[in-house]
Amino acid sequence: MNPELIISMTSWKRRISDVGMVIYSFLKLEPVCDFKVVLVLSSDEFPDKEKELPKDLLLLKKHPRFELLWSAKNTKAYKKYFPTYRKYPDVPIVTVDDDAPAKPNFLSTLWHLHLKDPKRVIYGYNGTPQNREGIDYVRYGVGLFPPKSLFQLDEQFGIDIFGDMDDEFFRLLHVLAGSKYFAINAYDVLHIQAINQESALGVQIGLQWKFIPSIWNDLFKRMPKLHKLWTENVSKSND
Repeated sequence: MNPELIISMTSWKRRISDVGMVIYSFLKLEPVCDFKVVLVLSSDEFPDKEKELPKDLLLLKKHPRFELLWSAKNTKAYKKYFPTYRKYPDVPIVTVDDDAPAKPNFLSTLWHLHLKDPKRVIYGYNGTPQNREGIDYVRYGVGLFPPKSLFQLDEQFGIDIFGDMDDEFFRLLHVLAGSKYFAINAYDVLHIQAINQESALGVQIGLQWKFIPSIWNDLFKRMPKLHKLWTENVSKSND
């Protein structure tokens, strides 16, 4: 039987030694609903699979609310959602990062907000949204995606267009699907960047963010039908 809610994340080799602590912070939350935590790892990155994982992470496999899910292709941050979605298409999925442990109110806040309108996406903003050329550029510390709330484009499309900026891709998908959203402050429910991020990765993403306006503009020029759908739906999503 499927759970009522799934908290899904991914990790990589340089942070795998710390992810067990982050996962445990979610597992020990008060179960206001039937939930489970899924960690998606790539066998491309961990070819020997469990033999390469730290002992504390392997011990968590015994927990009834934890699942380790393997994905053949390494789609980086995008795999915190898509492999889980393909296995559990009818369950709301909460995506989180592997460097931000949960605060005690994490699950209750998201679940009670979800019950107010089960079809709405929930975003936890990590920073202040910036609006340029009619598009909000944001960082999300957490996202809750109900079934059928995202437009059907696979993660390779997101990688090809947005690179490591998966937040932008999820923004595109929820607007194209015509989904409305609630917004919360991610800092209210997560210990943001409690684990040190890889500095080189941060620099790389920072450089990519400088090109966000041109990325969106190029996408819409190349795909006018997609742009038309975006224009029709973007104001509705903010209702």
